[in-house]
Amino acid sequence: MGYAGVDFWLALSFLTAVPTPSFDYEKANLGRSGVWFTVVGLLLGGILLGAEFVLGSIFPSWATAVIIVFVWALLTGGLHLDGLADCFDGFLAPVPKERRLEIMKDPRLGTFGAIGLLMTLLLKVALVADLRPSAFGLLLAPVVARWMILFVTRWPLATERGMGSAFAKDVSKSTIVVAGLIPLLLGAWLGWQALLAILGAILIMMACSFWATRAIGGVTGDLFGLVVEWSETAVLLVLVMRI
Repeated sequence: MGYAGVDFWLALSFLTAVPTPSFDYEKANLGRSGVWFTVVGLLLGGILLGAEFVLGSIFPSWATAVIIVFVWALLTGGLHLDGLADCFDGFLAPVPKERRLEIMKDPRLGTFGAIGLLMTLLLKVALVADLRPSAFGLLLAPVVARWMILFVTRWPLATERGMGSAFAKDVSKSTIVVAGLIPLLLGAWLGWQALLAILGAILIMMACSFWATRAIGGVTGDLFGLVVEWSETAVLLVLVMRI
């Protein structure tokens, strides 16, 4: 298996809970695999769009939306939701920066994390329920959100430890540019509101990264989860706007 194939499977295993074939980790480079992140997003979006097409013809919009969001979480193993909850617990705690990092490493779910998790899921369900006839937002949102992860790596790191830090150091500018071809072409195909949704995701990514910098001195792997969840939500939110 060549480097491209190895990097694709690494990206898929890093971003989803989808089973992957065995591959040589020694040949893999997490930063280099970033070029495949939007491809993985496209695969996730395709599954969600197909599920919506089938379920939407059987169930009411709200029931379909709940199932779609549940499938969405299952496909990613709840990884990004876990990062979101950790960020809420850490960033909002009225303690010094060092203590916030310790809180984020705690596997227990705190009050702030539970609130952030619940509100994000509720908003996602409401947006998915209102998405038709723009159901292609389910294709766009996962793609754009995984592109945003690559932008986060350009911000200062809060810590030099962890997989997130190792990944951030290896992502190049060219990786971000190449990975951006899919979301930009998809946005152009879907129309001006989709391009506006991409802009909304970029603004959310910047806001989250700035929040992390103020709260803990930089970005961490947990922030990737927050950015993914809120970027997806931002895309859906713009697409259902009556403008």
